Amino acid sequence: MSEQGKLSRQEAGQRGGQARAEQLGHEGYVKMGKLGGEARKQQMSPEDYAAMGQKGGLARQQ
Repeated sequence: MSEQGKLSRQEAGQRGGQARAEQLGHEGYVKMGKLGGEARKQQMSPEDYAAMGQKGGLARQQ
């Protein structure tokens, strides 16, 4: 902790992240990722996925 018992933003963020990780656990993060992936899937068309894949391949080549 920093001066006078106050938390810095970084320390507060770390504590919050640790608390959330304890609440969710590994399975919670897996579930959250799948929900996010499904939501993104509904937003994008197959053509969008193809374009995204092309961009990813070009970025790795550089």
